[in-house]
Amino acid sequence: MPRPGAKSKPTKLKVLQGNPGKRKISDKEPDPTPVEKIPDPPHWLDYYAKKEWKRVAKKLIDIGLLTEIDLSTFTIYCQRYAEWIRAEQAIMEQGMTFVTPKGFVQQRPEVAIARDAAKQLRMYAEVLGLAPAARSGLEIKRNDDGPSVEEILNGKTG
Repeated sequence: MPRPGAKSKPTKLKVLQGNPGKRKISDKEPDPTPVEKIPDPPHWLDYYAKKEWKRVAKKLIDIGLLTEIDLSTFTIYCQRYAEWIRAEQAIMEQGMTFVTPKGFVQQRPEVAIARDAAKQLRMYAEVLGLAPAARSGLEIKRNDDGPSVEEILNGKTG
């Protein structure tokens, strides 16, 4: 049964955000091994999912937020991204509606697919620390000559 209230953030995100709630940080939460280099995406991911994998994995690795046990969640995020892109492309090419043989105007199935994929994409983005709210206030220790978190997440690393 789901617990009421806000979902717990992973300890890593709490620490990176400076523990804004000043609650005790759990020392019992598993500390999974961070991924150090971009792993190959699963062979069965499509073009758009693999492209997103390569684009986002480096950014998550650079700030220490991608771990071995997150890879399945990250894979699902990439799949939902590809699903959203394909649905949006179909909408752009064919429009949001179509006329049935009896003359009724109906919404294309791709509209619901895009909406559902975007909703799931947002949820997975928050879990992975990709959404603005999830990363607001992140304080990542780095040496002075490295890129800032904002630069990494916005793709401005040189």
